[in-house]
Amino acid sequence: MNIAPIRFTKIGRELRLIRAGYEGGVVPEARDGWYWWLRTSAGRFGGSAGTIEGAKSSIGFVIHKIENGEDPTWRLV
Repeated sequence: MNIAPIRFTKIGRELRLIRAGYEGGVVPEARDGWYWWLRTSAGRFGGSAGTIEGAKSSIGFVIHKIENGEDPTWRLV
């Protein structure tokens, strides 16, 4: 299944996800790193990453799993 690219818009220091059916974003953490969050019909997900690209990639991973009909929680701890 080929999914559309994940797009974000910048609002202040936060990047907000632009995708129908999903609500999410990436925000800088207090010291270093990035926190990502995602709300979907399949549940709420969140985590930390060392880079902004890593955080965006984590959101993409969860969306990819959901859109392929897979359980997105199998790898998230």
